[in-house]
Amino acid sequence: MNYSLFLSIMMKFLFPLVCLLSACTARDNGVKKNNIDFSKFPAVINPVFKNVIITDNGVIGAMYLTDSTILAYDWRGTNGNFFNEYSLKTTKLVATYLPLGRTSGKTLGAISTGFFKDAIWMFVINLKKIISLKLNQSKFKPIVYNELPFSKFYYSLQFIDSLKVIGNGYYETPNTIQEIELLTQKVTADYGKPDDPPVGVPQYAWKRANEGFSALKPDGKKLVIAHLWSDKLEIFNLKNKTRILVSGPQNAAAEFHSFKSDRQDVIQKTDKSIHAFSTVFATDNYIYALYSGNNMSSPYINYGKRIFVYNWEGKPVREINFNDYASCFTVSSDDKVLYIYNVLTKFIMAASL
Repeated sequence: MNYSLFLSIMMKFLFPLVCLLSACTARDNGVKKNNIDFSKFPAVINPVFKNVIITDNGVIGAMYLTDSTILAYDWRGTNGNFFNEYSLKTTKLVATYLPLGRTSGKTLGAISTGFFKDAIWMFVINLKKIISLKLNQSKFKPIVYNELPFSKFYYSLQFIDSLKVIGNGYYETPNTIQEIELLTQKVTADYGKPDDPPVGVPQYAWKRANEGFSALKPDGKKLVIAHLWSDKLEIFNLKNKTRILVSGPQNAAAEFHSFKSDRQDVIQKTDKSIHAFSTVFATDNYIYALYSGNNMSSPYINYGKRIFVYNWEGKPVREINFNDYASCFTVSSDDKVLYIYNVLTKFIMAASL
């Protein structure tokens, strides 16, 4: 789970690199991998957007839909809270959650956020906790927050169930994915080793080059990772551990320098590096990924004007284009309505698909 600007500021090393891959099937670390390369989406659409909700002067990094509202995550906590809930019917602000601060029930920011079974959550790395709260709590009682210890750094997390998460971006294992029990912090599954790195590139530097944001299919059976620095997706079947690697349409590759820092293999951007996917979202039918494609000198590096759509077999479906830069988006569960956050006008906008 797409607050990529916040992550870009926090992370001091950038990771790009991609190789053009021919169609093949391989087996590595117990994960069967199928590769898909393509150069063009079969359809391109330009839906008509309308302004729906004007937001305050925050920086919206993620949005989540409920039955009647939209939750907007402001990663700066501009107005003293990280989550603002707006009514889709009246377009008015109806509630705020997770205040900015240092005391109990407050936080200074998060690495990952999400919305799972009527609860919003934040992974707060400096507190080594996952903080969550149920929506629709009584207005006449203090809000009850749930805090679970979580000490390891993961670039992206998703809840599998209320007591188990799946993460990627943990740099003490060569594998891509870990499944973790929250009460014990025990890793119950560890799989998905990346393809062999190019000659001369250390394994852990290569792992950083393949980092990305994740989204879980609503039925919990598959996970997608959209890479930050190449137009590449990985789709994992969580039951049989198969992986589909999708590259395209630009097959964007950027260069990086690898070196040692604090005895770790890390990578650093170059003037040729680009930012690929800024966030990813999943419905039962499709994968949606916001694509930037801007280079490191662009003021809009973390924003995009295109959303790439794939099915869960990795086949490209269509490209959705819009006029202004968006920092994040969400889609209705029936795939009929797309909401984007326009970073220039500060409007949440909607379009029929």
